[in-house]
Amino acid sequence: MAVSEELRNEIEQEAAALSPDKYRRAGMGMNKFIGEYSALLAQADEDRDALVASGFDWSVMEKYRGYLEMLSIAYGERLGVTPDSPEKRSEFDRLLAQAEMDRRRLAVVAGYITEKSDDGRALQNYRNIQKGDGIVDTLTDNIGFVSLIKDFPEYAAEIKPGGVAIDESYMNDAVARAVSLLKQKGYVVQSGVPQNEAVDRKNRLLTLCLNAQSHIKQFAAAAFFDMQDYYNSNYASSYFSGSKNQISQETAVAE
Repeated sequence: MAVSEELRNEIEQEAAALSPDKYRRAGMGMNKFIGEYSALLAQADEDRDALVASGFDWSVMEKYRGYLEMLSIAYGERLGVTPDSPEKRSEFDRLLAQAEMDRRRLAVVAGYITEKSDDGRALQNYRNIQKGDGIVDTLTDNIGFVSLIKDFPEYAAEIKPGGVAIDESYMNDAVARAVSLLKQKGYVVQSGVPQNEAVDRKNRLLTLCLNAQSHIKQFAAAAFFDMQDYYNSNYASSYFSGSKNQISQETAVAE
């Protein structure tokens, strides 16, 4: 089905309203979950009369199908179905090379500060910042180093790695480069910590699907309470879906 603009907006609002402590995990790979949830919707269609007779409000099914479509799209986008153009990749590589140089220069200044200041907090921050590797860690390091250096401007002014002054202007440019690159990688920076928007959106939509799955199964369990074999064959899952209200008839097995 094609999700209408009105329904899409409604689902986006529901997803945005979720707090991280309400997120749920599928307990299986995304491809498997999408297949299982799709099969559940099809089974519900087949058992519509029985579910409605048990009290299930069928009007929610359009939205539950919308959840599936939007999750499938979000998952595809997360995997990078649409590759970057060569031009964008070239610009990204150019900025990343500058960011890597930023990191080396900032690390020199931050190291100097830890020695000169004899500040235990600065030393601890310096060590924490340098943990990890990879592009995201490099960019996060730059933001962390700038935050540290700005606390000790007098020491930062005393050393110039490669003859370059790590002043307010330089640090602002370094942070702007790091944030720009993080955004291109699908991240936003919140309180100095990069958060992947694509992953967060996928997790929100997954939670909506898991909630819908639990809702359907709850009424399926009521509809077929005296047909345990039918329920187990058509609705039970051998995977744990992260619900605190898992249907009692299901066998919860962590993957």
